[in-house]
Amino acid sequence: KVLSDFIFDYLLTRFYQQNDDDALQQVYETWNADACELDTFANQRRNFVTTILKHKIGNNYTEIALQDANKINQSLQKQIAQNKMTIVVFWQSSCHTCEQVLPKLHDIYKKYKTKKVEVYAINLDKERKQFQQTIEQKGFTWINVWDESRVAQKDYGILQTPTLFIIDNTGK
Repeated sequence: KVLSDFIFDYLLTRFYQQNDDDALQQVYETWNADACELDTFANQRRNFVTTILKHKIGNNYTEIALQDANKINQSLQKQIAQNKMTIVVFWQSSCHTCEQVLPKLHDIYKKYKTKKVEVYAINLDKERKQFQQTIEQKGFTWINVWDESRVAQKDYGILQTPTLFIIDNTGK
């Protein structure tokens, strides 16, 4: 069982990193059919794969409504309805890659905002204060929300930052 779990985890990780959803689903279904007992770790794997497959390209988005820096609820649904394209980005203040990617994304945002492109940026910092300081220091003018309870992170299966999703005005 240990070797089987190791091989499954290796294949799961590899196909996830390669964005090969079909192979990911096939490996998962094969492993799941062979699983005799569903321990906590197995349930975590099942939930992870289900979440990844739920957000395949072409599938509908999952609604998110989180508070911004001023503690006002901001709905992803509202942004999608009002714009041609909404970019959802999960990020953290301590993420070095985020420090490089987000300023470039902000430049794109400023250029295309008038063409109905919005960014819904979901921060995963542990402290609200750090989140607020970072958006103030960086001057991010898009919609910034804080995922205090990690609900959006879990719903979207986020394992690393930054992670981006592009959603059109039909919700796909």
